[in-house]
Amino acid sequence: MLALVLATVPVGLLATDRFPDVPTANPHHDDIGQIAAAGITIGFPDGTYKPDAFVTRGQMASFLARTAGLGGRTPVVNAATALTATTATRADSATRADSAGRADSAATADSASNATTANSATTAATAANADAVDGKSANDIVRSAYGSNADFVRVDTATVTIISATITAPTAGYLIVTAHTVIHVLATGTRTVFGVDVDQAGDGTYDDQYPTFTEVINAGTGHYPAAVTARFPVAAGAHTVRAKARDFNGPSKADLHGGSLNVIFVPFGSTGAGSAGDDSPAAPGGGAPPAHP
Repeated sequence: MLALVLATVPVGLLATDRFPDVPTANPHHDDIGQIAAAGITIGFPDGTYKPDAFVTRGQMASFLARTAGLGGRTPVVNAATALTATTATRADSATRADSAGRADSAATADSASNATTANSATTAATAANADAVDGKSANDIVRSAYGSNADFVRVDTATVTIISATITAPTAGYLIVTAHTVIHVLATGTRTVFGVDVDQAGDGTYDDQYPTFTEVINAGTGHYPAAVTARFPVAAGAHTVRAKARDFNGPSKADLHGGSLNVIFVPFGSTGAGSAGDDSPAAPGGGAPPAHP
């Protein structure tokens, strides 16, 4: 007789259900049971869930507050995969992790303690080393110096300095130098050479060579603009760059009307940090520029 009664009872009623009105056959049975187990929903006072009833705005507020752990509740979400994990210690796939100690793939890690481990961070506004490029701080990437002279300088057979500027290289790198002046030829037969050089060792000594130069040769009297650009590899430390001139055909045949000198330091060569690339060529021996054809 008992067997006959059991045979007429639906199997779903024999299963253990959190709510009597949510049988196993209900397509939402498992989801409802899980949020009930997590404390997100508690059902009605009569023990039912009423799965087909409408949800009020007040009830929805309770669901959200319980889910997010508001009001002292324990949050239900898993911060490891949350879209927002404001105080997560580690939020590997967080879209935003404002105070995460480590945010490997955070799109924004505004105050991440170590931005070097935010592999795909778009912004690391307050990271300690967020301004580093290839291990160099912003202050070590580009520096500049400037010098000028508005006076007339008489050119002689010995090299004379027209303008100078000092720059400190934070690391080994390169100085990009541009200079200009106006050569005033006073008498025919001059060979006035204008160029730049640098104490590459930082010790105040120069090789007095003219690897890059502009010259005025056998020109008639008058004013001739002159400009030169050069690049020098340098060691870390202070270096003085000078724009200089010399008349190889005799004294008192030309004046230089002042000019300006610009110096820029960069730590990278043509193929990256430490590359020699196309350094300025060595000058011929004796300090003289190549013979004019």
